[in-house]
Amino acid sequence: MTTNTDVTNAKRAAWAEAALYLFCQLTGSDHEDALADLLCDLMHWARQERADFDLELSRAKGHFEEESDEEEMLALSFCTSDLADALLDIKLLARKRHDGGHDPRALLEEIEQEAVAVLAKTKGGVQ
Repeated sequence: MTTNTDVTNAKRAAWAEAALYLFCQLTGSDHEDALADLLCDLMHWARQERADFDLELSRAKGHFEEESDEEEMLALSFCTSDLADALLDIKLLARKRHDGGHDPRALLEEIEQEAVAVLAKTKGGVQ
């Protein structure tokens, strides 16, 4: 697993694309079949080297999950304070409207609109 924090999942995908491109160049495999062909050839290589392909595939899946989670958490950390502030604003709005005797349905609609706006803003920051 690559642990360099400057490496993004997009960069990892680009490395994989480069490897598949080279594989296609070396084997004549077309892009549509390249991934399956490469995995098959890696299985042959693993058998030849007495490596446990299924174990390594399981490890790779674990690395993928960790790297995906890390990148998602990093992206979320950038919007966490904005989200917390917005949620506090929503809570204060709800309290103010409730204390003022407003219609509960109208209050829920207003809170929902504010929540949707907050989520849209947050989602816009997490790509």
